[in-house]
Amino acid sequence: MTSIAYSPERDSRAFDLSIVALTAALVGIGIVAVFSASFAKEAAAFRDTMYYVKRQVAAATIGAIGMLLMAHLNLSHLRRLAYHAAIVAFVALLLVLVFGVEINGARRWFQIGFFHLQPSEFAKLVAIVAVARYAVERPRELRTLRGLAWPMVGAGVLVLPVIVEDLGSAVVIMALAFLVAVFGGARWRDLRVFAALGLVLVAIFILIAPYRLQRVIDHFHPDPNKALGSRYQVRHSVIALGAGGLVGRGLGESSEKYCYLPAAETDCIFAIIGEEAGLIGTWGLLALFALLGWRGLVASQRAANPFHSLIAAGVTAMIILQVIINVAVVTGLAPTKGAPLPFVSYGGSALLFNMIGIGLLLNVTRQRKLDSFVGRPLPGHGASRQPAEASPA
Repeated sequence: MTSIAYSPERDSRAFDLSIVALTAALVGIGIVAVFSASFAKEAAAFRDTMYYVKRQVAAATIGAIGMLLMAHLNLSHLRRLAYHAAIVAFVALLLVLVFGVEINGARRWFQIGFFHLQPSEFAKLVAIVAVARYAVERPRELRTLRGLAWPMVGAGVLVLPVIVEDLGSAVVIMALAFLVAVFGGARWRDLRVFAALGLVLVAIFILIAPYRLQRVIDHFHPDPNKALGSRYQVRHSVIALGAGGLVGRGLGESSEKYCYLPAAETDCIFAIIGEEAGLIGTWGLLALFALLGWRGLVASQRAANPFHSLIAAGVTAMIILQVIINVAVVTGLAPTKGAPLPFVSYGGSALLFNMIGIGLLLNVTRQRKLDSFVGRPLPGHGASRQPAEASPA
């Protein structure tokens, strides 16, 4: 395939409005779904039925501000600060283990006023940016086993504090670092070494934690006589999806949210949407995510330079990977793991940092190459490129 060198010329345009529209639609669906999934529980406890909705709207508002700020940020500054941000994220992940608030038996959040800030969500974006910087500044090293070890080991050190409380988030962060390395041009034979090592380490961390091991055992060998346990959530998620049929029971008509399905407004919100909007509703929701993923890949292909391309690809992978994990868990295809559905599930930190990621994606769409990037390999896969950004973002 003939590659075309990156041109320093930029075409400064408006944001990709399709990304804005898709994000707004997903956030709007999330606010409605959060209200539908949570009002019954709050009413039963004689609390404010709008409690979760108010907090979700507040998080969406803060997220919109963060998205706009990131959309206008000079990405050259972000690139220079990538490694510093990784240090900040690591320190925050350590501090949350000591000073964080405990929710549902896990200490993963800082309490800031009414807002719960989860540093592991910040670490996802940091991993993308840091590995992207390494990939564009050291492309030759990235294509060696020793050179690839630097970003992989660095990401591994970053997630060490996360493993204590949330192995799932640690796996997501490592997967994002791995994917950015793939997009950046790392060799598959080297990537296979770290993939195998990662799987071994995940297996070890599962084996040394009895509750994690039990989840895996229950997933592959469910006990039909066991009403409760780790399969309880999946069982009721599948019941909710099945009860929705083709067109659903109607907005607000879910029965599983009435103290049957745990975490209805967070990890299991996809099941509530399936019960109320049916198969058509869930397919429509997944279609929105698919369109967003497509626009993200288009942004990566048309990016002004390799760093921008990797940022767009990484953010897109972050969103789609979380969608896949959430849907796989809710439908019983993967062992139970707390994983929010991006933009839709209740959760301030996840919503905030996903919207910040969208801001970075919009930033990339504003600065595209004048000539078409379609049909060329991603940076590191045969495309010639500048060793560094020729002009600020």
